[in-house]
Amino acid sequence: MTTKRGKKVEPKVARLKFTSFDIQQIAVRNLFRCGVEFIVPNINTGYGEADLFSLRRSGYAEEFEIKVSRSDFFADKKKTHKHHSYGLAFNGGTPVCDGIKRMPNRFSFIVPEYLNITEKDVPEYAGLYIVSNKGRFDCAKSPPVIHKNKNEWCKKAVKSIGYKYLLCMGFFKVPKVLEHD
Repeated sequence: MTTKRGKKVEPKVARLKFTSFDIQQIAVRNLFRCGVEFIVPNINTGYGEADLFSLRRSGYAEEFEIKVSRSDFFADKKKTHKHHSYGLAFNGGTPVCDGIKRMPNRFSFIVPEYLNITEKDVPEYAGLYIVSNKGRFDCAKSPPVIHKNKNEWCKKAVKSIGYKYLLCMGFFKVPKVLEHD
């Protein structure tokens, strides 16, 4: 595109903005394809509220923290109770609170691509999933195992709510932000 004075100007492209719910929908659809048996959104784990909490067929529990802004991502480090405990358990120590009773076996962040978060920005005990501007769900850093204990609490909590809740909340629909005319 050129202006009246002959300068070339790139047209402004509207940037896609995902809500936390959009990312939850995308993550749920993709995680079921990756061996996750049950997923529950927004559940209190004893270490705060997990945006998504899942149970794999192996019996391992995973927590996913969704961030839709850079400031929110970097402010998450202020949750010292949670992150200190996960770090302690990952390094073989004994975490505070309930010990590992309610702690997931793995922990990951899920962020939209436009935040430009890299694996260098996440703690050593955390994984990183990135949602592209087109809704593709990619693993940038696999989450390491924080601990190997299988938790009965996790199993009961996740299975008690699970699939029916996700259907009711519309998690299997295409997010409105990705719908095309």
